[in-house]
Amino acid sequence: MIVPERLDAHKLIEEFMILANVAAAEMLEKKALPLIYRVHDEPTLEKVHNLQEFLKTLDLPFAKSGALRPALFQPGAGAGQRS
Repeated sequence: MIVPERLDAHKLIEEFMILANVAAAEMLEKKALPLIYRVHDEPTLEKVHNLQEFLKTLDLPFAKSGALRPALFQPGAGAGQRS
């Protein structure tokens, strides 16, 4: 299997796509318009452990209890905040 190189341009486009999705969802919710969104399954224990090990390498804290939410790992959101 050949994995194509992931260029900075690809990462930038991906980031813009995510931000566009978030902005659209926030606007629809703000206007109380109907929308459909996906709720992801809980991660496996193995994936949670791998995330915990990876976060250690970045000196980022890991939530030991409670639901894991993306906001925990976003800059300016608290636990995942980096300076």
